Amino acid sequence: MARVLAIVPAFNEAASLEAVVADLRSNAPGIEIVVVNDASTDTTGIVAYNANVRVLNLPVNLGYFNSVQAGLVLAQREQFDAAFQFDADGQHVGSEVPHLLEPVLNGSCDVTIGSRFLGVRSYQVPYGRRAGIRLLNAICTALARKRVTDAMSGFRAYNKRAIAQLALEYPIEPEAIVTLTRQGFRVCEVPVEMAERVAGQSYFTPLRSVLYFAKVLLVLFARMIEDPKRTSD
Repeated sequence: MARVLAIVPAFNEAASLEAVVADLRSNAPGIEIVVVNDASTDTTGIVAYNANVRVLNLPVNLGYFNSVQAGLVLAQREQFDAAFQFDADGQHVGSEVPHLLEPVLNGSCDVTIGSRFLGVRSYQVPYGRRAGIRLLNAICTALARKRVTDAMSGFRAYNKRAIAQLALEYPIEPEAIVTLTRQGFRVCEVPVEMAERVAGQSYFTPLRSVLYFAKVLLVLFARMIEDPKRTSD
């Protein structure tokens, strides 16, 4: 049986974490869970310990992407067959985990991304944010030379090869699609349902969201400039 690690990055998610762990255990039995406690100032670490899961306590707040990478380093060191990201705020749904993992575990993909917008889905995004996501999707589609419908989704699964690569360097999520595709990894999307945040404090405040979006655009436009043939073939 494949060893699978659920990586749960958490910053001040004490209010939702217990339910998230229970959701994972109910819908994806047999997986191992690690909560990466990103120097939370609430009782996130205590809740994680009481839930009887592994806990990585980061000494300082490193942010979402470094928290995920810390989990991937653990997965790589302990030779897990697959790993997936699962947010601690209740937005990711445990019943979708088997769908996310299936292409990775059956060998048809190296990386799977859970897309909120693939097929008929009910997830609602404010118009301004949805427009930004569509722009990122279009740029990623051009650069990766494959259709991308949810470039910002953090609900992702990886096989051993992808784990080893991303443990060394974890790009921001839209860039990761382009980078991994260009490196020969098979990246695919699967339709998933997601929920609204139920409690806790988001990594992305309005200001951080704007800065993040600007950073992603700069990175992707730099990719287009450095290799324009990729978008014109």
